[in-house]
Amino acid sequence: MHFVNDEVAEGFALDALKSSHPIEVEIDNPNELDEIYDSITYAKSNSVNRMLCNYLGEDVFQKGLRIYLNRFKYGNAVTEDLWNAHSEASGQDVKTLMSSWTKQMGFPLVSVQQTVDGNKRVLKLTQKRFIADGTADENNSVWQVPITASTSADPSVIKHRMLMKEREQEFVIEGVKP
Repeated sequence: MHFVNDEVAEGFALDALKSSHPIEVEIDNPNELDEIYDSITYAKSNSVNRMLCNYLGEDVFQKGLRIYLNRFKYGNAVTEDLWNAHSEASGQDVKTLMSSWTKQMGFPLVSVQQTVDGNKRVLKLTQKRFIADGTADENNSVWQVPITASTSADPSVIKHRMLMKEREQEFVIEGVKP
């Protein structure tokens, strides 16, 4: 687990810089490969795949990998082929979700405001790109952010899975004791 935490921390630190780059970029010249495949690429790739696995669930994620590997075991593939295999396994639009993480640089800082309404929790989530030097995001980036929620009654069990698709979004979680 220590390796995973170090890898995630390194990826976040580098991806928080204004000089970061997306995981997926067009290569016009083989000489660009050394510039593109760096710590950001590997650390962020590991992190977003881990995020996808946690969102889809281990079994569905593994099923998607098996579909992908069997389909392309003797051939070439592109990134969308992996997302399509995960979509087939999960019944969800994985390509749109993951493209927001692989085709733009950086990552979001998600803020949460909670209000209580009886046995409901209304969560207002807001995302903005985190940039280490505190400057504003010139691109107004928006990610599709998988959100999982637990309750204090059993924090180890995920009760709700949601997908944040907008800059600001509200989710209502019902059946939560005040």
